[in-house]
Amino acid sequence: VVGFADGWLKSFREAEPARKEPYGDEWAERISANTKKGLEDLAADPMKTVNAMMDALQLTDPPARIATGTAAHLLFKPLSWLPDKTRDKALYGMSLGGPPPAGLAPKPPMPPPGVISHVTIRVRL
Repeated sequence: VVGFADGWLKSFREAEPARKEPYGDEWAERISANTKKGLEDLAADPMKTVNAMMDALQLTDPPARIATGTAAHLLFKPLSWLPDKTRDKALYGMSLGGPPPAGLAPKPPMPPPGVISHVTIRVRL
């Protein structure tokens, strides 16, 4: 489980500097740490899955899917009922929580070069 986050961070560090620039190293470290923690918290006892698979092998008509662990029943099953867009936002928030990388944060709109961005009007009484 932890290997996924380590592999992701390694590939980020090996990427071209121009590709990493909008994100920054601090963001990558935070995402890697959050991913490790989240996966460790979410991971169920693998023996529950092994036992469920062994039971299914003995059935004449085994189910297509077997949900094992608390997260499968209380989190992922209800998430599967949501529309794709809503589910994606929820999963993104759970896995990549926190502010966006500095280079990708929304920037206030700026006028094109050479264009006056505001006008001050003085009124005489």
